[in-house]
Amino acid sequence: MFLFSTATSLWYVRFNVPANASVLNGSCSDPDQWIQITWKTNENSMINNTMTLVYHENATTKNYGLKSLNLTLTPDNFVNGSKDPIELYHGPEWVTPLATSYRCKSATQLNLTSESLSAVAVLTLSRLQEEAYRTTAGSGFSAARDCGGGDVPDAVPIAVGCALGGLVVVVLIAYLVGRRYSASRGYLSM
Repeated sequence: MFLFSTATSLWYVRFNVPANASVLNGSCSDPDQWIQITWKTNENSMINNTMTLVYHENATTKNYGLKSLNLTLTPDNFVNGSKDPIELYHGPEWVTPLATSYRCKSATQLNLTSESLSAVAVLTLSRLQEEAYRTTAGSGFSAARDCGGGDVPDAVPIAVGCALGGLVVVVLIAYLVGRRYSASRGYLSM
């Protein structure tokens, strides 16, 4: 869904990139790779919508990430649209280790801006999985790294395990001290 805002108006436009969208162009060179996807707004449209995803590889950290997302939308998408296509841009975003794919099942919002107009938009992506800099053959994705998935969630089970282990040690010490105290006062267990 797109939320557009200009100096004089605000409007919503919702559309999905169709399943029959096709790859228009692309490049697999280093350090930048890109893919351009195109689709028609409707059968009568003379101009196609295009979305270009540009990825950048960092050889030092062995990661790659989305460098930019460029979106060109035809005026057919908008009520009372101008005759010129609207061009929108989003800068760097997620980073993923090489030899893995990036997957995000939940909705991710990207803020888009335009230089020619004072228009801004919000692009919502959902059920996204992508992979660049692939070195193996095959048609499926490599192991996925989930959005927001970094290494932080692994710390939670470790911290909980340590806390439970500490609690067991405290209870054991309290039990042994209690047994010793009760034995010294003359109480015997039967």
